[in-house]
Amino acid sequence: MKPPSAAPAIDRDALRELTGGDMEFERELAETFVSSGDQCLAEIIAALKVSDFDTVRKRAHSLKGASANIHALDLSQAASSLEAAARENSIPAIGGLVADLSEKLAAVNAELRQVG
Repeated sequence: MKPPSAAPAIDRDALRELTGGDMEFERELAETFVSSGDQCLAEIIAALKVSDFDTVRKRAHSLKGASANIHALDLSQAASSLEAAARENSIPAIGGLVADLSEKLAAVNAELRQVG
């Protein structure tokens, strides 16, 4: 459980506005994001194992946009930082950024699983 003072991982009001209050659409959007976000993270981790920074950058870019679309702004910022580090082949920074991204993605997924 996260502490009550922790900011939500998603701006639920903005997400509800995006979906026009259509709970079925919101559920579908949440399910799609969880599935694709987990896939992006898996691809990032696999790409890191073979030092494929171009794939890390592309997957981080995709996750940055997808998370911004659902108003998960902390996750979007974490993905943006990873994208920039991968673009610069900043190997020392990438490990910590992936850990941060993974943690934020888990928080977003946990909130999205409560949608509906």
